[in-house]
Amino acid sequence: MRSDALAQFRRLFFETNPHACGNRQPNVKIRFDIDQIDLKTPARDQPRYSIADASGYLNVPKATLSSWFYGTTYGKGGSRSNFDPVLDPASLEPRLLSFDNLAEAFVLRMFRTKDKIQLRTIGLAIQNARDRLGIEKPLLHENLFRGGKDLFLETAGQITGLTDPAQLLLPHWESFLERVHYRDKAVAAIYPLTRPVETESPSIVSISPDFSFGSSVIDRTKVRTSVIAERYIGGDSVIQIANDFRCKSEEVEEAIRAEWMFSNAQQKQAA
Repeated sequence: MRSDALAQFRRLFFETNPHACGNRQPNVKIRFDIDQIDLKTPARDQPRYSIADASGYLNVPKATLSSWFYGTTYGKGGSRSNFDPVLDPASLEPRLLSFDNLAEAFVLRMFRTKDKIQLRTIGLAIQNARDRLGIEKPLLHENLFRGGKDLFLETAGQITGLTDPAQLLLPHWESFLERVHYRDKAVAAIYPLTRPVETESPSIVSISPDFSFGSSVIDRTKVRTSVIAERYIGGDSVIQIANDFRCKSEEVEEAIRAEWMFSNAQQKQAA
């Protein structure tokens, strides 16, 4: 983002967030009640993201994301039908998602938008992985691959098609999970998309259960992107912000871009 682009961002930000200056509130706020923390539950499994928050981070319409975790109904009158959820939320009431839920939805979004895989196929693959392979969260499995219209996992040195677990297939797929980072066989961080073209989105902004209660941060410094955006909206220059937080100018610009996209994503209609 250069100066003219940043000026345009400030104008667009105020158009989509008319009360941002007066309230000085972050665009994406974590719904996390510290009094209800279960110390026995890992941070990655704590309910903390509302559907609105998660839709911003994932750039997925709220109604679509809600249907993935809570199901929905469609149709009119007596011809209404139910759509069953394909993912299990951390909390049914209130409706809150965990970091692992966020990561699952991030992977699911990539399947849906990049590979056009049908939700029914994904749901079947998830269920097969649970029932036949004993994998509770297959979308978070480190050895997840793509192959045509099916999902696959590398198990015991073999590639098993989850939509047809009896079928063994040759590994002719490329992994597309570069934006999902693992540590100790668990998802440690995701790097949300900040541009329409995936390959043009740098891995500067990250979300992790271990930093800032799961809020989006500049990955290198762990400064919240919402704090960066607030300072910029308040009139500080990119250079001033970078100096104050010991960030690079491109990190500050990417944090601002990310917050703008998170805010705009929350306004999207169901796809």
